[in-house]
Amino acid sequence: VKNFVISTVLLISWELYAQVALPTFQGVHKALSLITLDFNDSGNLGLTLGPGGNMTWNSVGGGHIYCEGYNDEDEITFTNPTYVESFQMNNKPYSGYSGGSGWGLKIVAFDASDNVLWHTIVDLTNYGSWSNWLTVTVQTSNIKKFIFYSPNYGMAGSDDGAPEGAGSDHTGSKFWPSIDNMIIAE
Repeated sequence: VKNFVISTVLLISWELYAQVALPTFQGVHKALSLITLDFNDSGNLGLTLGPGGNMTWNSVGGGHIYCEGYNDEDEITFTNPTYVESFQMNNKPYSGYSGGSGWGLKIVAFDASDNVLWHTIVDLTNYGSWSNWLTVTVQTSNIKKFIFYSPNYGMAGSDDGAPEGAGSDHTGSKFWPSIDNMIIAE
């Protein structure tokens, strides 16, 4: 009888608690609100080009930014640490351009203390048509800046903390890659 009473009480308690909605902490967790920086408005890019002025805005073929100096690093910075989902790249500085060679580029993302958060090497060989862009997946939080390393010096930047070039060494590449449609968290 004692076991029956205990079992009955536990069963009733279980049924009562099963009907109670538990908190989901939805107020604590805020889903990311993603936006696309399309770079169509040179006065409102959503990020800062430079320092140094090498990263440049261009409107030929639609608003976008591109790496102006293949002998120098090109940099973009965010006002605040930012989650970056992805961005698109093309090996031309603007629609209709027909020059360039090499097509390899090292990209590194840093936090506000200059720690490496993310890095990759892109091969833009097959992305020379203005209608064909490579999507570079980042999916990294707290990015304060990206450095796009000089294609002319291959996979330069050994002092950035990122591993050196895995795969092709594109030393001597001479091109001005474009960046567009950067998806970030607002």
